[in-house]
Amino acid sequence: MKVFRLKTFQFSDKPTSGLDQASSLEDGLLTNHNPLHYHLHHIGKSPSSTCRRCHLRPETSDHFLF
Repeated sequence: MKVFRLKTFQFSDKPTSGLDQASSLEDGLLTNHNPLHYHLHHIGKSPSSTCRRCHLRPETSDHFLF
C-alpha cells in the first residue's frame, strides 16, 4: 500500500513545530483548504479535481481519508 504525503504550506518565515504543522494539516482537511486536487482545482492551481490515486472521484478530504 502506498502512503501519500501531503505538503504543508507555510505562510511565514517563522519556524513552526511539528505540532503546529500537524494542526495546520488537520484544519486544512476539515475545511477542504488543503493541497488536494479538489481545492487546488477550485482555486485554479490544478487542471482537474480528480483523485490522483483512483482517477474516479474528486480528491476531497473525505475521499482522501476514507
